Amino acid sequence: MEIIILAGNSLHNKEWAEELADNLASFGNCFVFNYHHWKTGEKNINFEYELAKLVEKTKDLQEYILVGKSAGAILISLAMSKGMVNPRKCVLMGLPFKFAENNGKDLKEAILSSNVRREFIQNKNDPYGSAKEVKEILGSLKIKNYSFTETDGDTHDYTDFDKIIELIRK
Repeated sequence: MEIIILAGNSLHNKEWAEELADNLASFGNCFVFNYHHWKTGEKNINFEYELAKLVEKTKDLQEYILVGKSAGAILISLAMSKGMVNPRKCVLMGLPFKFAENNGKDLKEAILSSNVRREFIQNKNDPYGSAKEVKEILGSLKIKNYSFTETDGDTHDYTDFDKIIELIRK
């Protein structure tokens, strides 16, 4: 089983992704997806560029799970909505609907356009979208084949690796 971890937009998220990969090593081959803008110093992710890289990374994989935080969750949702990837399941956390909108991406439509099993995690008071706000948005979309987990937290950090592992196993 392959697990591909797509972190948030900022370079400091790379360390989080590497720590998560270490915690997931017993599940199989874990791969931290490195964004091009982390190398170039650009401020924000180039979704189109990274979509092409994600397709290339997954094209020969038989069975895999995608784990995404923030911008990574947007990237995964966009790729699934366009039929570019077909993971067994996804674990998506820190959904930043406003960040997506500010970058010209319709995260609601992307989420609505896929039937892949999704496990959503959102901190109670995440500054990019509270658990209550995200749960209401997901409910309004009337999507199927998902679960929603609210975690304690007032930040955009998702360090409860035990909870992430539990949802991968689910």
